[in-house]
Amino acid sequence: MSIFKRKTKTESQVNDEAKRIAGEQENKTEPVKEVKVKKEMKKSGAREQKPKLPEQRTSAGLKSGFKIDTTVLIRPVITEKGTGKQTQGCYIFEVTKRANKFSVMQAIREIYRVQPVKVNIIRIKGKKVRYGRSSGRTKARKKAMVFLNKNDKIEFIKK
Repeated sequence: MSIFKRKTKTESQVNDEAKRIAGEQENKTEPVKEVKVKKEMKKSGAREQKPKLPEQRTSAGLKSGFKIDTTVLIRPVITEKGTGKQTQGCYIFEVTKRANKFSVMQAIREIYRVQPVKVNIIRIKGKKVRYGRSSGRTKARKKAMVFLNKNDKIEFIKK
């Protein structure tokens, strides 16, 4: 005694299945040849060449459809030391923790339309602070020092 009943096939179902199998066998003759060619290429050590399409690039030199992440720049750091460095062509920005030199350079190029010469990244650890009996830490952050050509300037406050 079984739990499941066996299904019996009708003659029409058997005929349809036989036709389907016969049709698949006719179609299988061509792909088998391709597989043999690929196996021969592997034995000989030759690689299959994929056709190369020309990459479309934008004016910034990036692939089309590639977006520049401008959210890596949080704010410019305007301090006495920072404004003194601006006369030498060095601008200081606070950036996100995931930012790197390349992403900062792209964001500066996109937002301010100037070409940075070099970028230095500085990681600042949080400091220990106390408020009465409770102690804690300030948040860690990252700064980027962006060096520009002597001719280029960035204006933070429009006059």
